[in-house]
Amino acid sequence: CTGRSEGARAQIVGQVGAGRECLGGDSRQPFGVDPFFLQTSPLYNGLPPNLWYAEQEFGDSGLPWGFFPLDPARVKDSRYFSEHHFNAYLDARMDLRQAERAVDFLEQGFFYDNYTSTLEVQLLTFNAELDAIAAL
Repeated sequence: CTGRSEGARAQIVGQVGAGRECLGGDSRQPFGVDPFFLQTSPLYNGLPPNLWYAEQEFGDSGLPWGFFPLDPARVKDSRYFSEHHFNAYLDARMDLRQAERAVDFLEQGFFYDNYTSTLEVQLLTFNAELDAIAAL
């Protein structure tokens, strides 16, 4: 698991991930990139990342990390925290374009790739008639 890829993704990985080892035992370290600042990404916006990110939020590539671990002190319900998990939230109110852009961010920022072994999905739903929230 060293950042090898195919096609267009190889161009992106070549810039930020070539030769990088997998996270291994320490999965609480930031990883990936913010593709809005990656010149080879279709999401690239051309703006300087230092306007939005602090110096310690940049990886070795010179680009800001894309994904950060949850801070256990900020999680009120321990069922939603695991030291091996990073969360990505997609709001149910997103329209199709917004949802596609969010998934593109996850893919182009390397939240998941060909080497991802597990992806867990949790859905929350609200029933106004019963005034109930359910986690699926």
